[in-house]
Amino acid sequence: MLGFDFSFWIIIVLISLIALSVPVVIALGLVSFFGLYFITGNVNVPLSLLNNTAYGAIRDYIFAVIPLFVLMGELISRSGAAEDLYNLINKSLKKIPARLALATIFGNTVFGAVTGVSIASAAAFSKIAYPQMVKFNYNKTVAVGCIAGSACLGMIIPPSILMIVWGVLTEQSIGKLFIAGIIPGIILAILFAIFCFVLAYFRPDLFGQGSENQALEINLTKRQYWG
Repeated sequence: MLGFDFSFWIIIVLISLIALSVPVVIALGLVSFFGLYFITGNVNVPLSLLNNTAYGAIRDYIFAVIPLFVLMGELISRSGAAEDLYNLINKSLKKIPARLALATIFGNTVFGAVTGVSIASAAAFSKIAYPQMVKFNYNKTVAVGCIAGSACLGMIIPPSILMIVWGVLTEQSIGKLFIAGIIPGIILAILFAIFCFVLAYFRPDLFGQGSENQALEINLTKRQYWG
């Protein structure tokens, strides 16, 4: 039997890999792979699990709808609807710091809750919100973080497909899981918004400073000129 010492070293190795800037997904995969190998003493066991997990993930029907959400995001972006919406938000809420980031967070949260699929939400908003935030000179890391972070809330706020899977696997009431996910999901969305608001107060350069209004004026001028 492997005891506390083994678990302790597993955690130490995981933290060390993350501290060395190894991507979290790779760090978790390596630690899990070699952990299973040391537990079972047979390399075929982690290899088999890795193969089955990878195959099971990509054959999920959820992945079939992702291209459609990407297409929807591309259509919204190319039609100019996203640009008009973000210009309206920028003009209406011009006294609020990080207004475009806040709009992205809350919009993505609602979209993720409706679809119940975080991947689809991230795919759609990466086409809708990201180009507009970059156009207004938002830091690219901040823009991606707003989209990716708020998209993950789709796994918590019902109707969440992941919660349905959890309910089936653990034989728990799916309805109770849905109810339990409402308040934490809303709290996380608010915390995301508060973080962006505070960060914009101390680091306005990450949120385009005054370039948002300037970009809006340039865009409106072009539209007036071309009719």
